[in-house]
Amino acid sequence: MFFKKKIKMVKLSGLDRPAGFLVPHGEDVSAKLISLAHSCGEFLASKGTQIVCPTPRGETGIALATGALSIGGKVKIISTDAEAGPIEGAEYQSGVEEELNSAFAEVGHIWVLPPSMNDLQRYLEVWTNAAFPPLVCLDPNNEFMLLRGFVEDVVCDGNAKAAQRLIFAKSLDEGWEALSELMAA
Repeated sequence: MFFKKKIKMVKLSGLDRPAGFLVPHGEDVSAKLISLAHSCGEFLASKGTQIVCPTPRGETGIALATGALSIGGKVKIISTDAEAGPIEGAEYQSGVEEELNSAFAEVGHIWVLPPSMNDLQRYLEVWTNAAFPPLVCLDPNNEFMLLRGFVEDVVCDGNAKAAQRLIFAKSLDEGWEALSELMAA
């Protein structure tokens, strides 16, 4: 099993906390995934949700951030690089020692797009280091469903509370509704 000790989990805090995101890195992602990322950013901004993230790497992360900004949303990028600033309209916070952990310490929920095999370990590390905030796994093509059993059985190690924080949704609206129900419980 993945965990040998009790899982430390962040307290559920409501939808008013910023959202984070996990998207595939790299330049070899499909136009369909980039479009989904842009739509996700627009959707979160339309709900009044601020996005907090480390410096986006690759087209998919940039698409999500610019999607939010395109309709007047707020994006805060936490960066270790004082010169970072490629996304116009985003707020930058630099000078932090570890951008990934600093960014995900502020979020109340994380929106996730289907990973490539190279992204799986990074997704898992972020989720566990952030103390298991709710993950909304957008799954329009059932790509995440293949990982559902693995995540629930191995990663959550039988911990029902951690497994309840996994939301698998085919659409943004479905994910938001399930997240709202989880936060209200």
